[in-house]
Formats: sequence, C-alpha cells, structure tokens
Amino acid sequence: MRPAERTGVESTAPRPIAPRDRDTISSPTRKPPGAAVGEESNKPAGIGAELAAMFQEELYDELDGPVTRIAALDVPMPYNIAMEHYSIPSVDRICASIRAMMD
Repeated sequence: MRPAERTGVESTAPRPIAPRDRDTISSPTRKPPGAAVGEESNKPAGIGAELAAMFQEELYDELDGPVTRIAALDVPMPYNIAMEHYSIPSVDRICASIRAMMD
C-alpha cells in the first residue's frame, strides 16, 4: 500500500496448520469491511481455502462481503525463477486485491 492510503489493514501469520488458534486468526477479520486470505500456493485445496471457509462459516454476519482469496496462479510451479516470481502473489497484486475488496 502507498503511505498516503490509510486502509487499516491488519495481518496475521498463523504458524501451525493444526491445531489452529481460531481466535488469533479471526480477530482481524472481525473488523469491516472483510477478510482477505493470501498464500503462495494454488487456490484449490490449500490452507487459504480452509481459512476462507472458516471465516465464511463462523464470521458470516460480521463480514461486509465475501472473503477475498489471493493465491498463486493456477499453473504448475515453474522452474525459471522469473516465472516463479510472476506466478506467486506479488505485493502489487495483493494490494490491488485488497483495494478492490475495500471499494
């Protein structure tokens, strides 16, 4: 985000996949307008899908819209380092997704 943008974005980096600390993970989500889940792996069947499902199930009434998922492009992970960097979410792509969610 650019310094002039006052978005009020909070982030949480959950370390263990199981057992999940639901309170720590969902505390930033309780603040409008919603939640965004970012991960470096592909969207299908990843931990981001599980977290998004948890937010939708448990915090549905507190969210202003659907959970935004930011993940790698749905392609096999390339060996070329430049293509790998292109396929995983960049700061610009993450910021654009959050801006779109907040509009």
